Amino acid sequence: MNTIEMYNNLENIGIKLYQNDNSAWVKLQEVLSELGEFAAEVASISEEIKNVVMRVFSSLLDAIQNVDQLLAADIVYYELCELVAVYEKIYNGRDIETHQQSNVNKGNIDTKKTYEINMKCLENKWDGYYQKLIEYCERFDLNDKEVQVDEYGNIAVLKSDRWWRMNSFYNSDYAASLALQEIMKQNYISCLYIFGMGNLDTIRKITEYLPTDTMIFIYEPNPKIFGVNSYYSDWSEVLNKENVVLFVEGLNDEELAKCTYIRMENIAYQYSHVYIQPEYGKVYPIAINEKLQECQTMIQNAVLTDNTIDKFAEKFNYNRIMNIPYIYKSILATDMKQFFNENIDIENETAILVAAGPSLDENMEYLRKIKGRAFILAVDSSIRMCEAYGVKPDAYVTVDPQKQEILFENKTAQNTPLFWGLQSVHRQVKQLKCRKIFCNMDSYLPDELKGKLEYIIAGGSVANTGFSILKYLGFHKIIAIGLDLAFLNDKKHASVVYDDGGIREEESKHYTEIKGINGEKLLTYNNFVAYKEDIERRIAEDEKLIFVNASKGAYIEGAIHMPFQEAVDKYVPEKIMDFENIIERCPYSYSSKDEAKVERYLLKYAEDCNEIYDIYKECCQVYESMKNMNNTEDVHIAMNKIDTLYANAEQSFAGQLIVDYSSKEADRVLNLMYKESVNSEKYSQDNLVLLAEKGMQISKIFMENAKKTKKMLIDSIKGIQ
Repeated sequence: MNTIEMYNNLENIGIKLYQNDNSAWVKLQEVLSELGEFAAEVASISEEIKNVVMRVFSSLLDAIQNVDQLLAADIVYYELCELVAVYEKIYNGRDIETHQQSNVNKGNIDTKKTYEINMKCLENKWDGYYQKLIEYCERFDLNDKEVQVDEYGNIAVLKSDRWWRMNSFYNSDYAASLALQEIMKQNYISCLYIFGMGNLDTIRKITEYLPTDTMIFIYEPNPKIFGVNSYYSDWSEVLNKENVVLFVEGLNDEELAKCTYIRMENIAYQYSHVYIQPEYGKVYPIAINEKLQECQTMIQNAVLTDNTIDKFAEKFNYNRIMNIPYIYKSILATDMKQFFNENIDIENETAILVAAGPSLDENMEYLRKIKGRAFILAVDSSIRMCEAYGVKPDAYVTVDPQKQEILFENKTAQNTPLFWGLQSVHRQVKQLKCRKIFCNMDSYLPDELKGKLEYIIAGGSVANTGFSILKYLGFHKIIAIGLDLAFLNDKKHASVVYDDGGIREEESKHYTEIKGINGEKLLTYNNFVAYKEDIERRIAEDEKLIFVNASKGAYIEGAIHMPFQEAVDKYVPEKIMDFENIIERCPYSYSSKDEAKVERYLLKYAEDCNEIYDIYKECCQVYESMKNMNNTEDVHIAMNKIDTLYANAEQSFAGQLIVDYSSKEADRVLNLMYKESVNSEKYSQDNLVLLAEKGMQISKIFMENAKKTKKMLIDSIKGIQ
């Protein structure tokens, strides 16, 4: 037997097991017979060693049988390798340097002090966002029979009548380093979803390595592991980072989607990555798979949104800037919500969402007859249908940065209250003379309005946004018509909307099949699937919500499906409510005196653009200096300076506008930048020059768009008059 070869083989298998590499199991099976022969020889040394061998191999077989990755890794890398070293010493007289255990040095943990540090950290994080986590920790029982923690902070959980290690019991720090190596294989990560806390060693390594502009979302499926960590693992170093957010199943996990969407502007979702800690996929398969699917859906939706933003980046920014004066000529959605709740028993009222799908034609006549019995919110693309059928909605919504003007060239559009956002088409916001309600729907908000307006998730389509607005106002009963999200009779829209050409062979790559309300297969656009899943997710989040889909297209999970007239009979009260009058009575949020301040705001934002231009110019200078650097430490200092400069540039409203304006061009350069790794111990000269040149290129993009943004801000002042 070649002992050294055996040792190296086991060492390699152990490393791969720690790294969640499934190929390690195959290799372990391959060496099992050889290990058996080896065990017999080692066991013959002494009775004491025989007992050790029996214990080790019994544990190994248990790990293999249950596919227990961490147990197998610990046994292979430490105990089996140790036995091989003992064998080599006794039979061949040679020493093999074995692996050092570190967890045994983590004893004497001050649990009281750790707990106090952790609670203070949660209290200071995001102003009450973690209140439910604090309350859980306060009532958590460390003697819980389904979770164990030893004096070294090693955590094990009881599942399926056996105990599972949630971290390496011998050297969790080293195991964490191996896990980090897998993360480092990704050239660039904008958003990282980590499934499982473990004992936090791996998470510490990851958060230390990744830059502060990488958003890190941590999901823990077992609250008891979170509870144990509150006493045994100081998490302040991790959670005090602004880019790290923690979600615990059953406590605050419902906030994951909301938090993700709110921070969308800082994330390039095409660079999202998922890391599942060892054992979590086996111990909590259902919870992990459900949350993983949820995250993948969010990423898909976000990529669709980002692609839309990239496509219309210039239009988005133009609208956002030119629309600022009209915020101060509108009612704020926050004030509208308050007024509604003061004047309406809104929980007992019903809202009707009028989307523009092909089945809308069948319901317009009946919609006209029940006017006043429910709050009617139409999407902008259905407003012509309302005009044609003599239906006066109580309000309608427009959010797209580009919309055909023909939709608004009618009396209904001109005279119906409008929900809008900064990204809405400026020309239409300016020209429409109706009462306007401003919604914060894309997280871009002038500094003076931050804290005054709550965020409303826009979703991917105007119908999704309409749904969000109704929920935001407080309606618990919502009936949707025309929300087909699929082709019906070769049509995507209702008859009076506009001619979309129906199904086109040249667009087939954008089509997929979807389940209809009767179980049939319907053809739809890929992005329509994302819109449907977004609605389903938000239905699932609200236990009080009754959502009726009175359309004829896609089956929406969690919705009640029934014909429109049946839905009205069941969920719409007979009494008449004059919603139009209530909206008319709602006072504007700002006076003419307030409007006078807008010019000063806009001028200030324009001045900010000058400062931001100078910051990016300095970034160019730092990148230029990097070309001649010859040691890693200097490069890191320069990169940290650039990170600080970029963070300073993005702090203001103007800075956010510039970053978003530049996102498409900057991302294209980033893709080129990260084709070669820049995370090596020593930067090669060619690699460093590539990094510097691409960094300068990005900075110059920001500089140019700072000048363009300033010009638009100056132009927007004309909208004050």
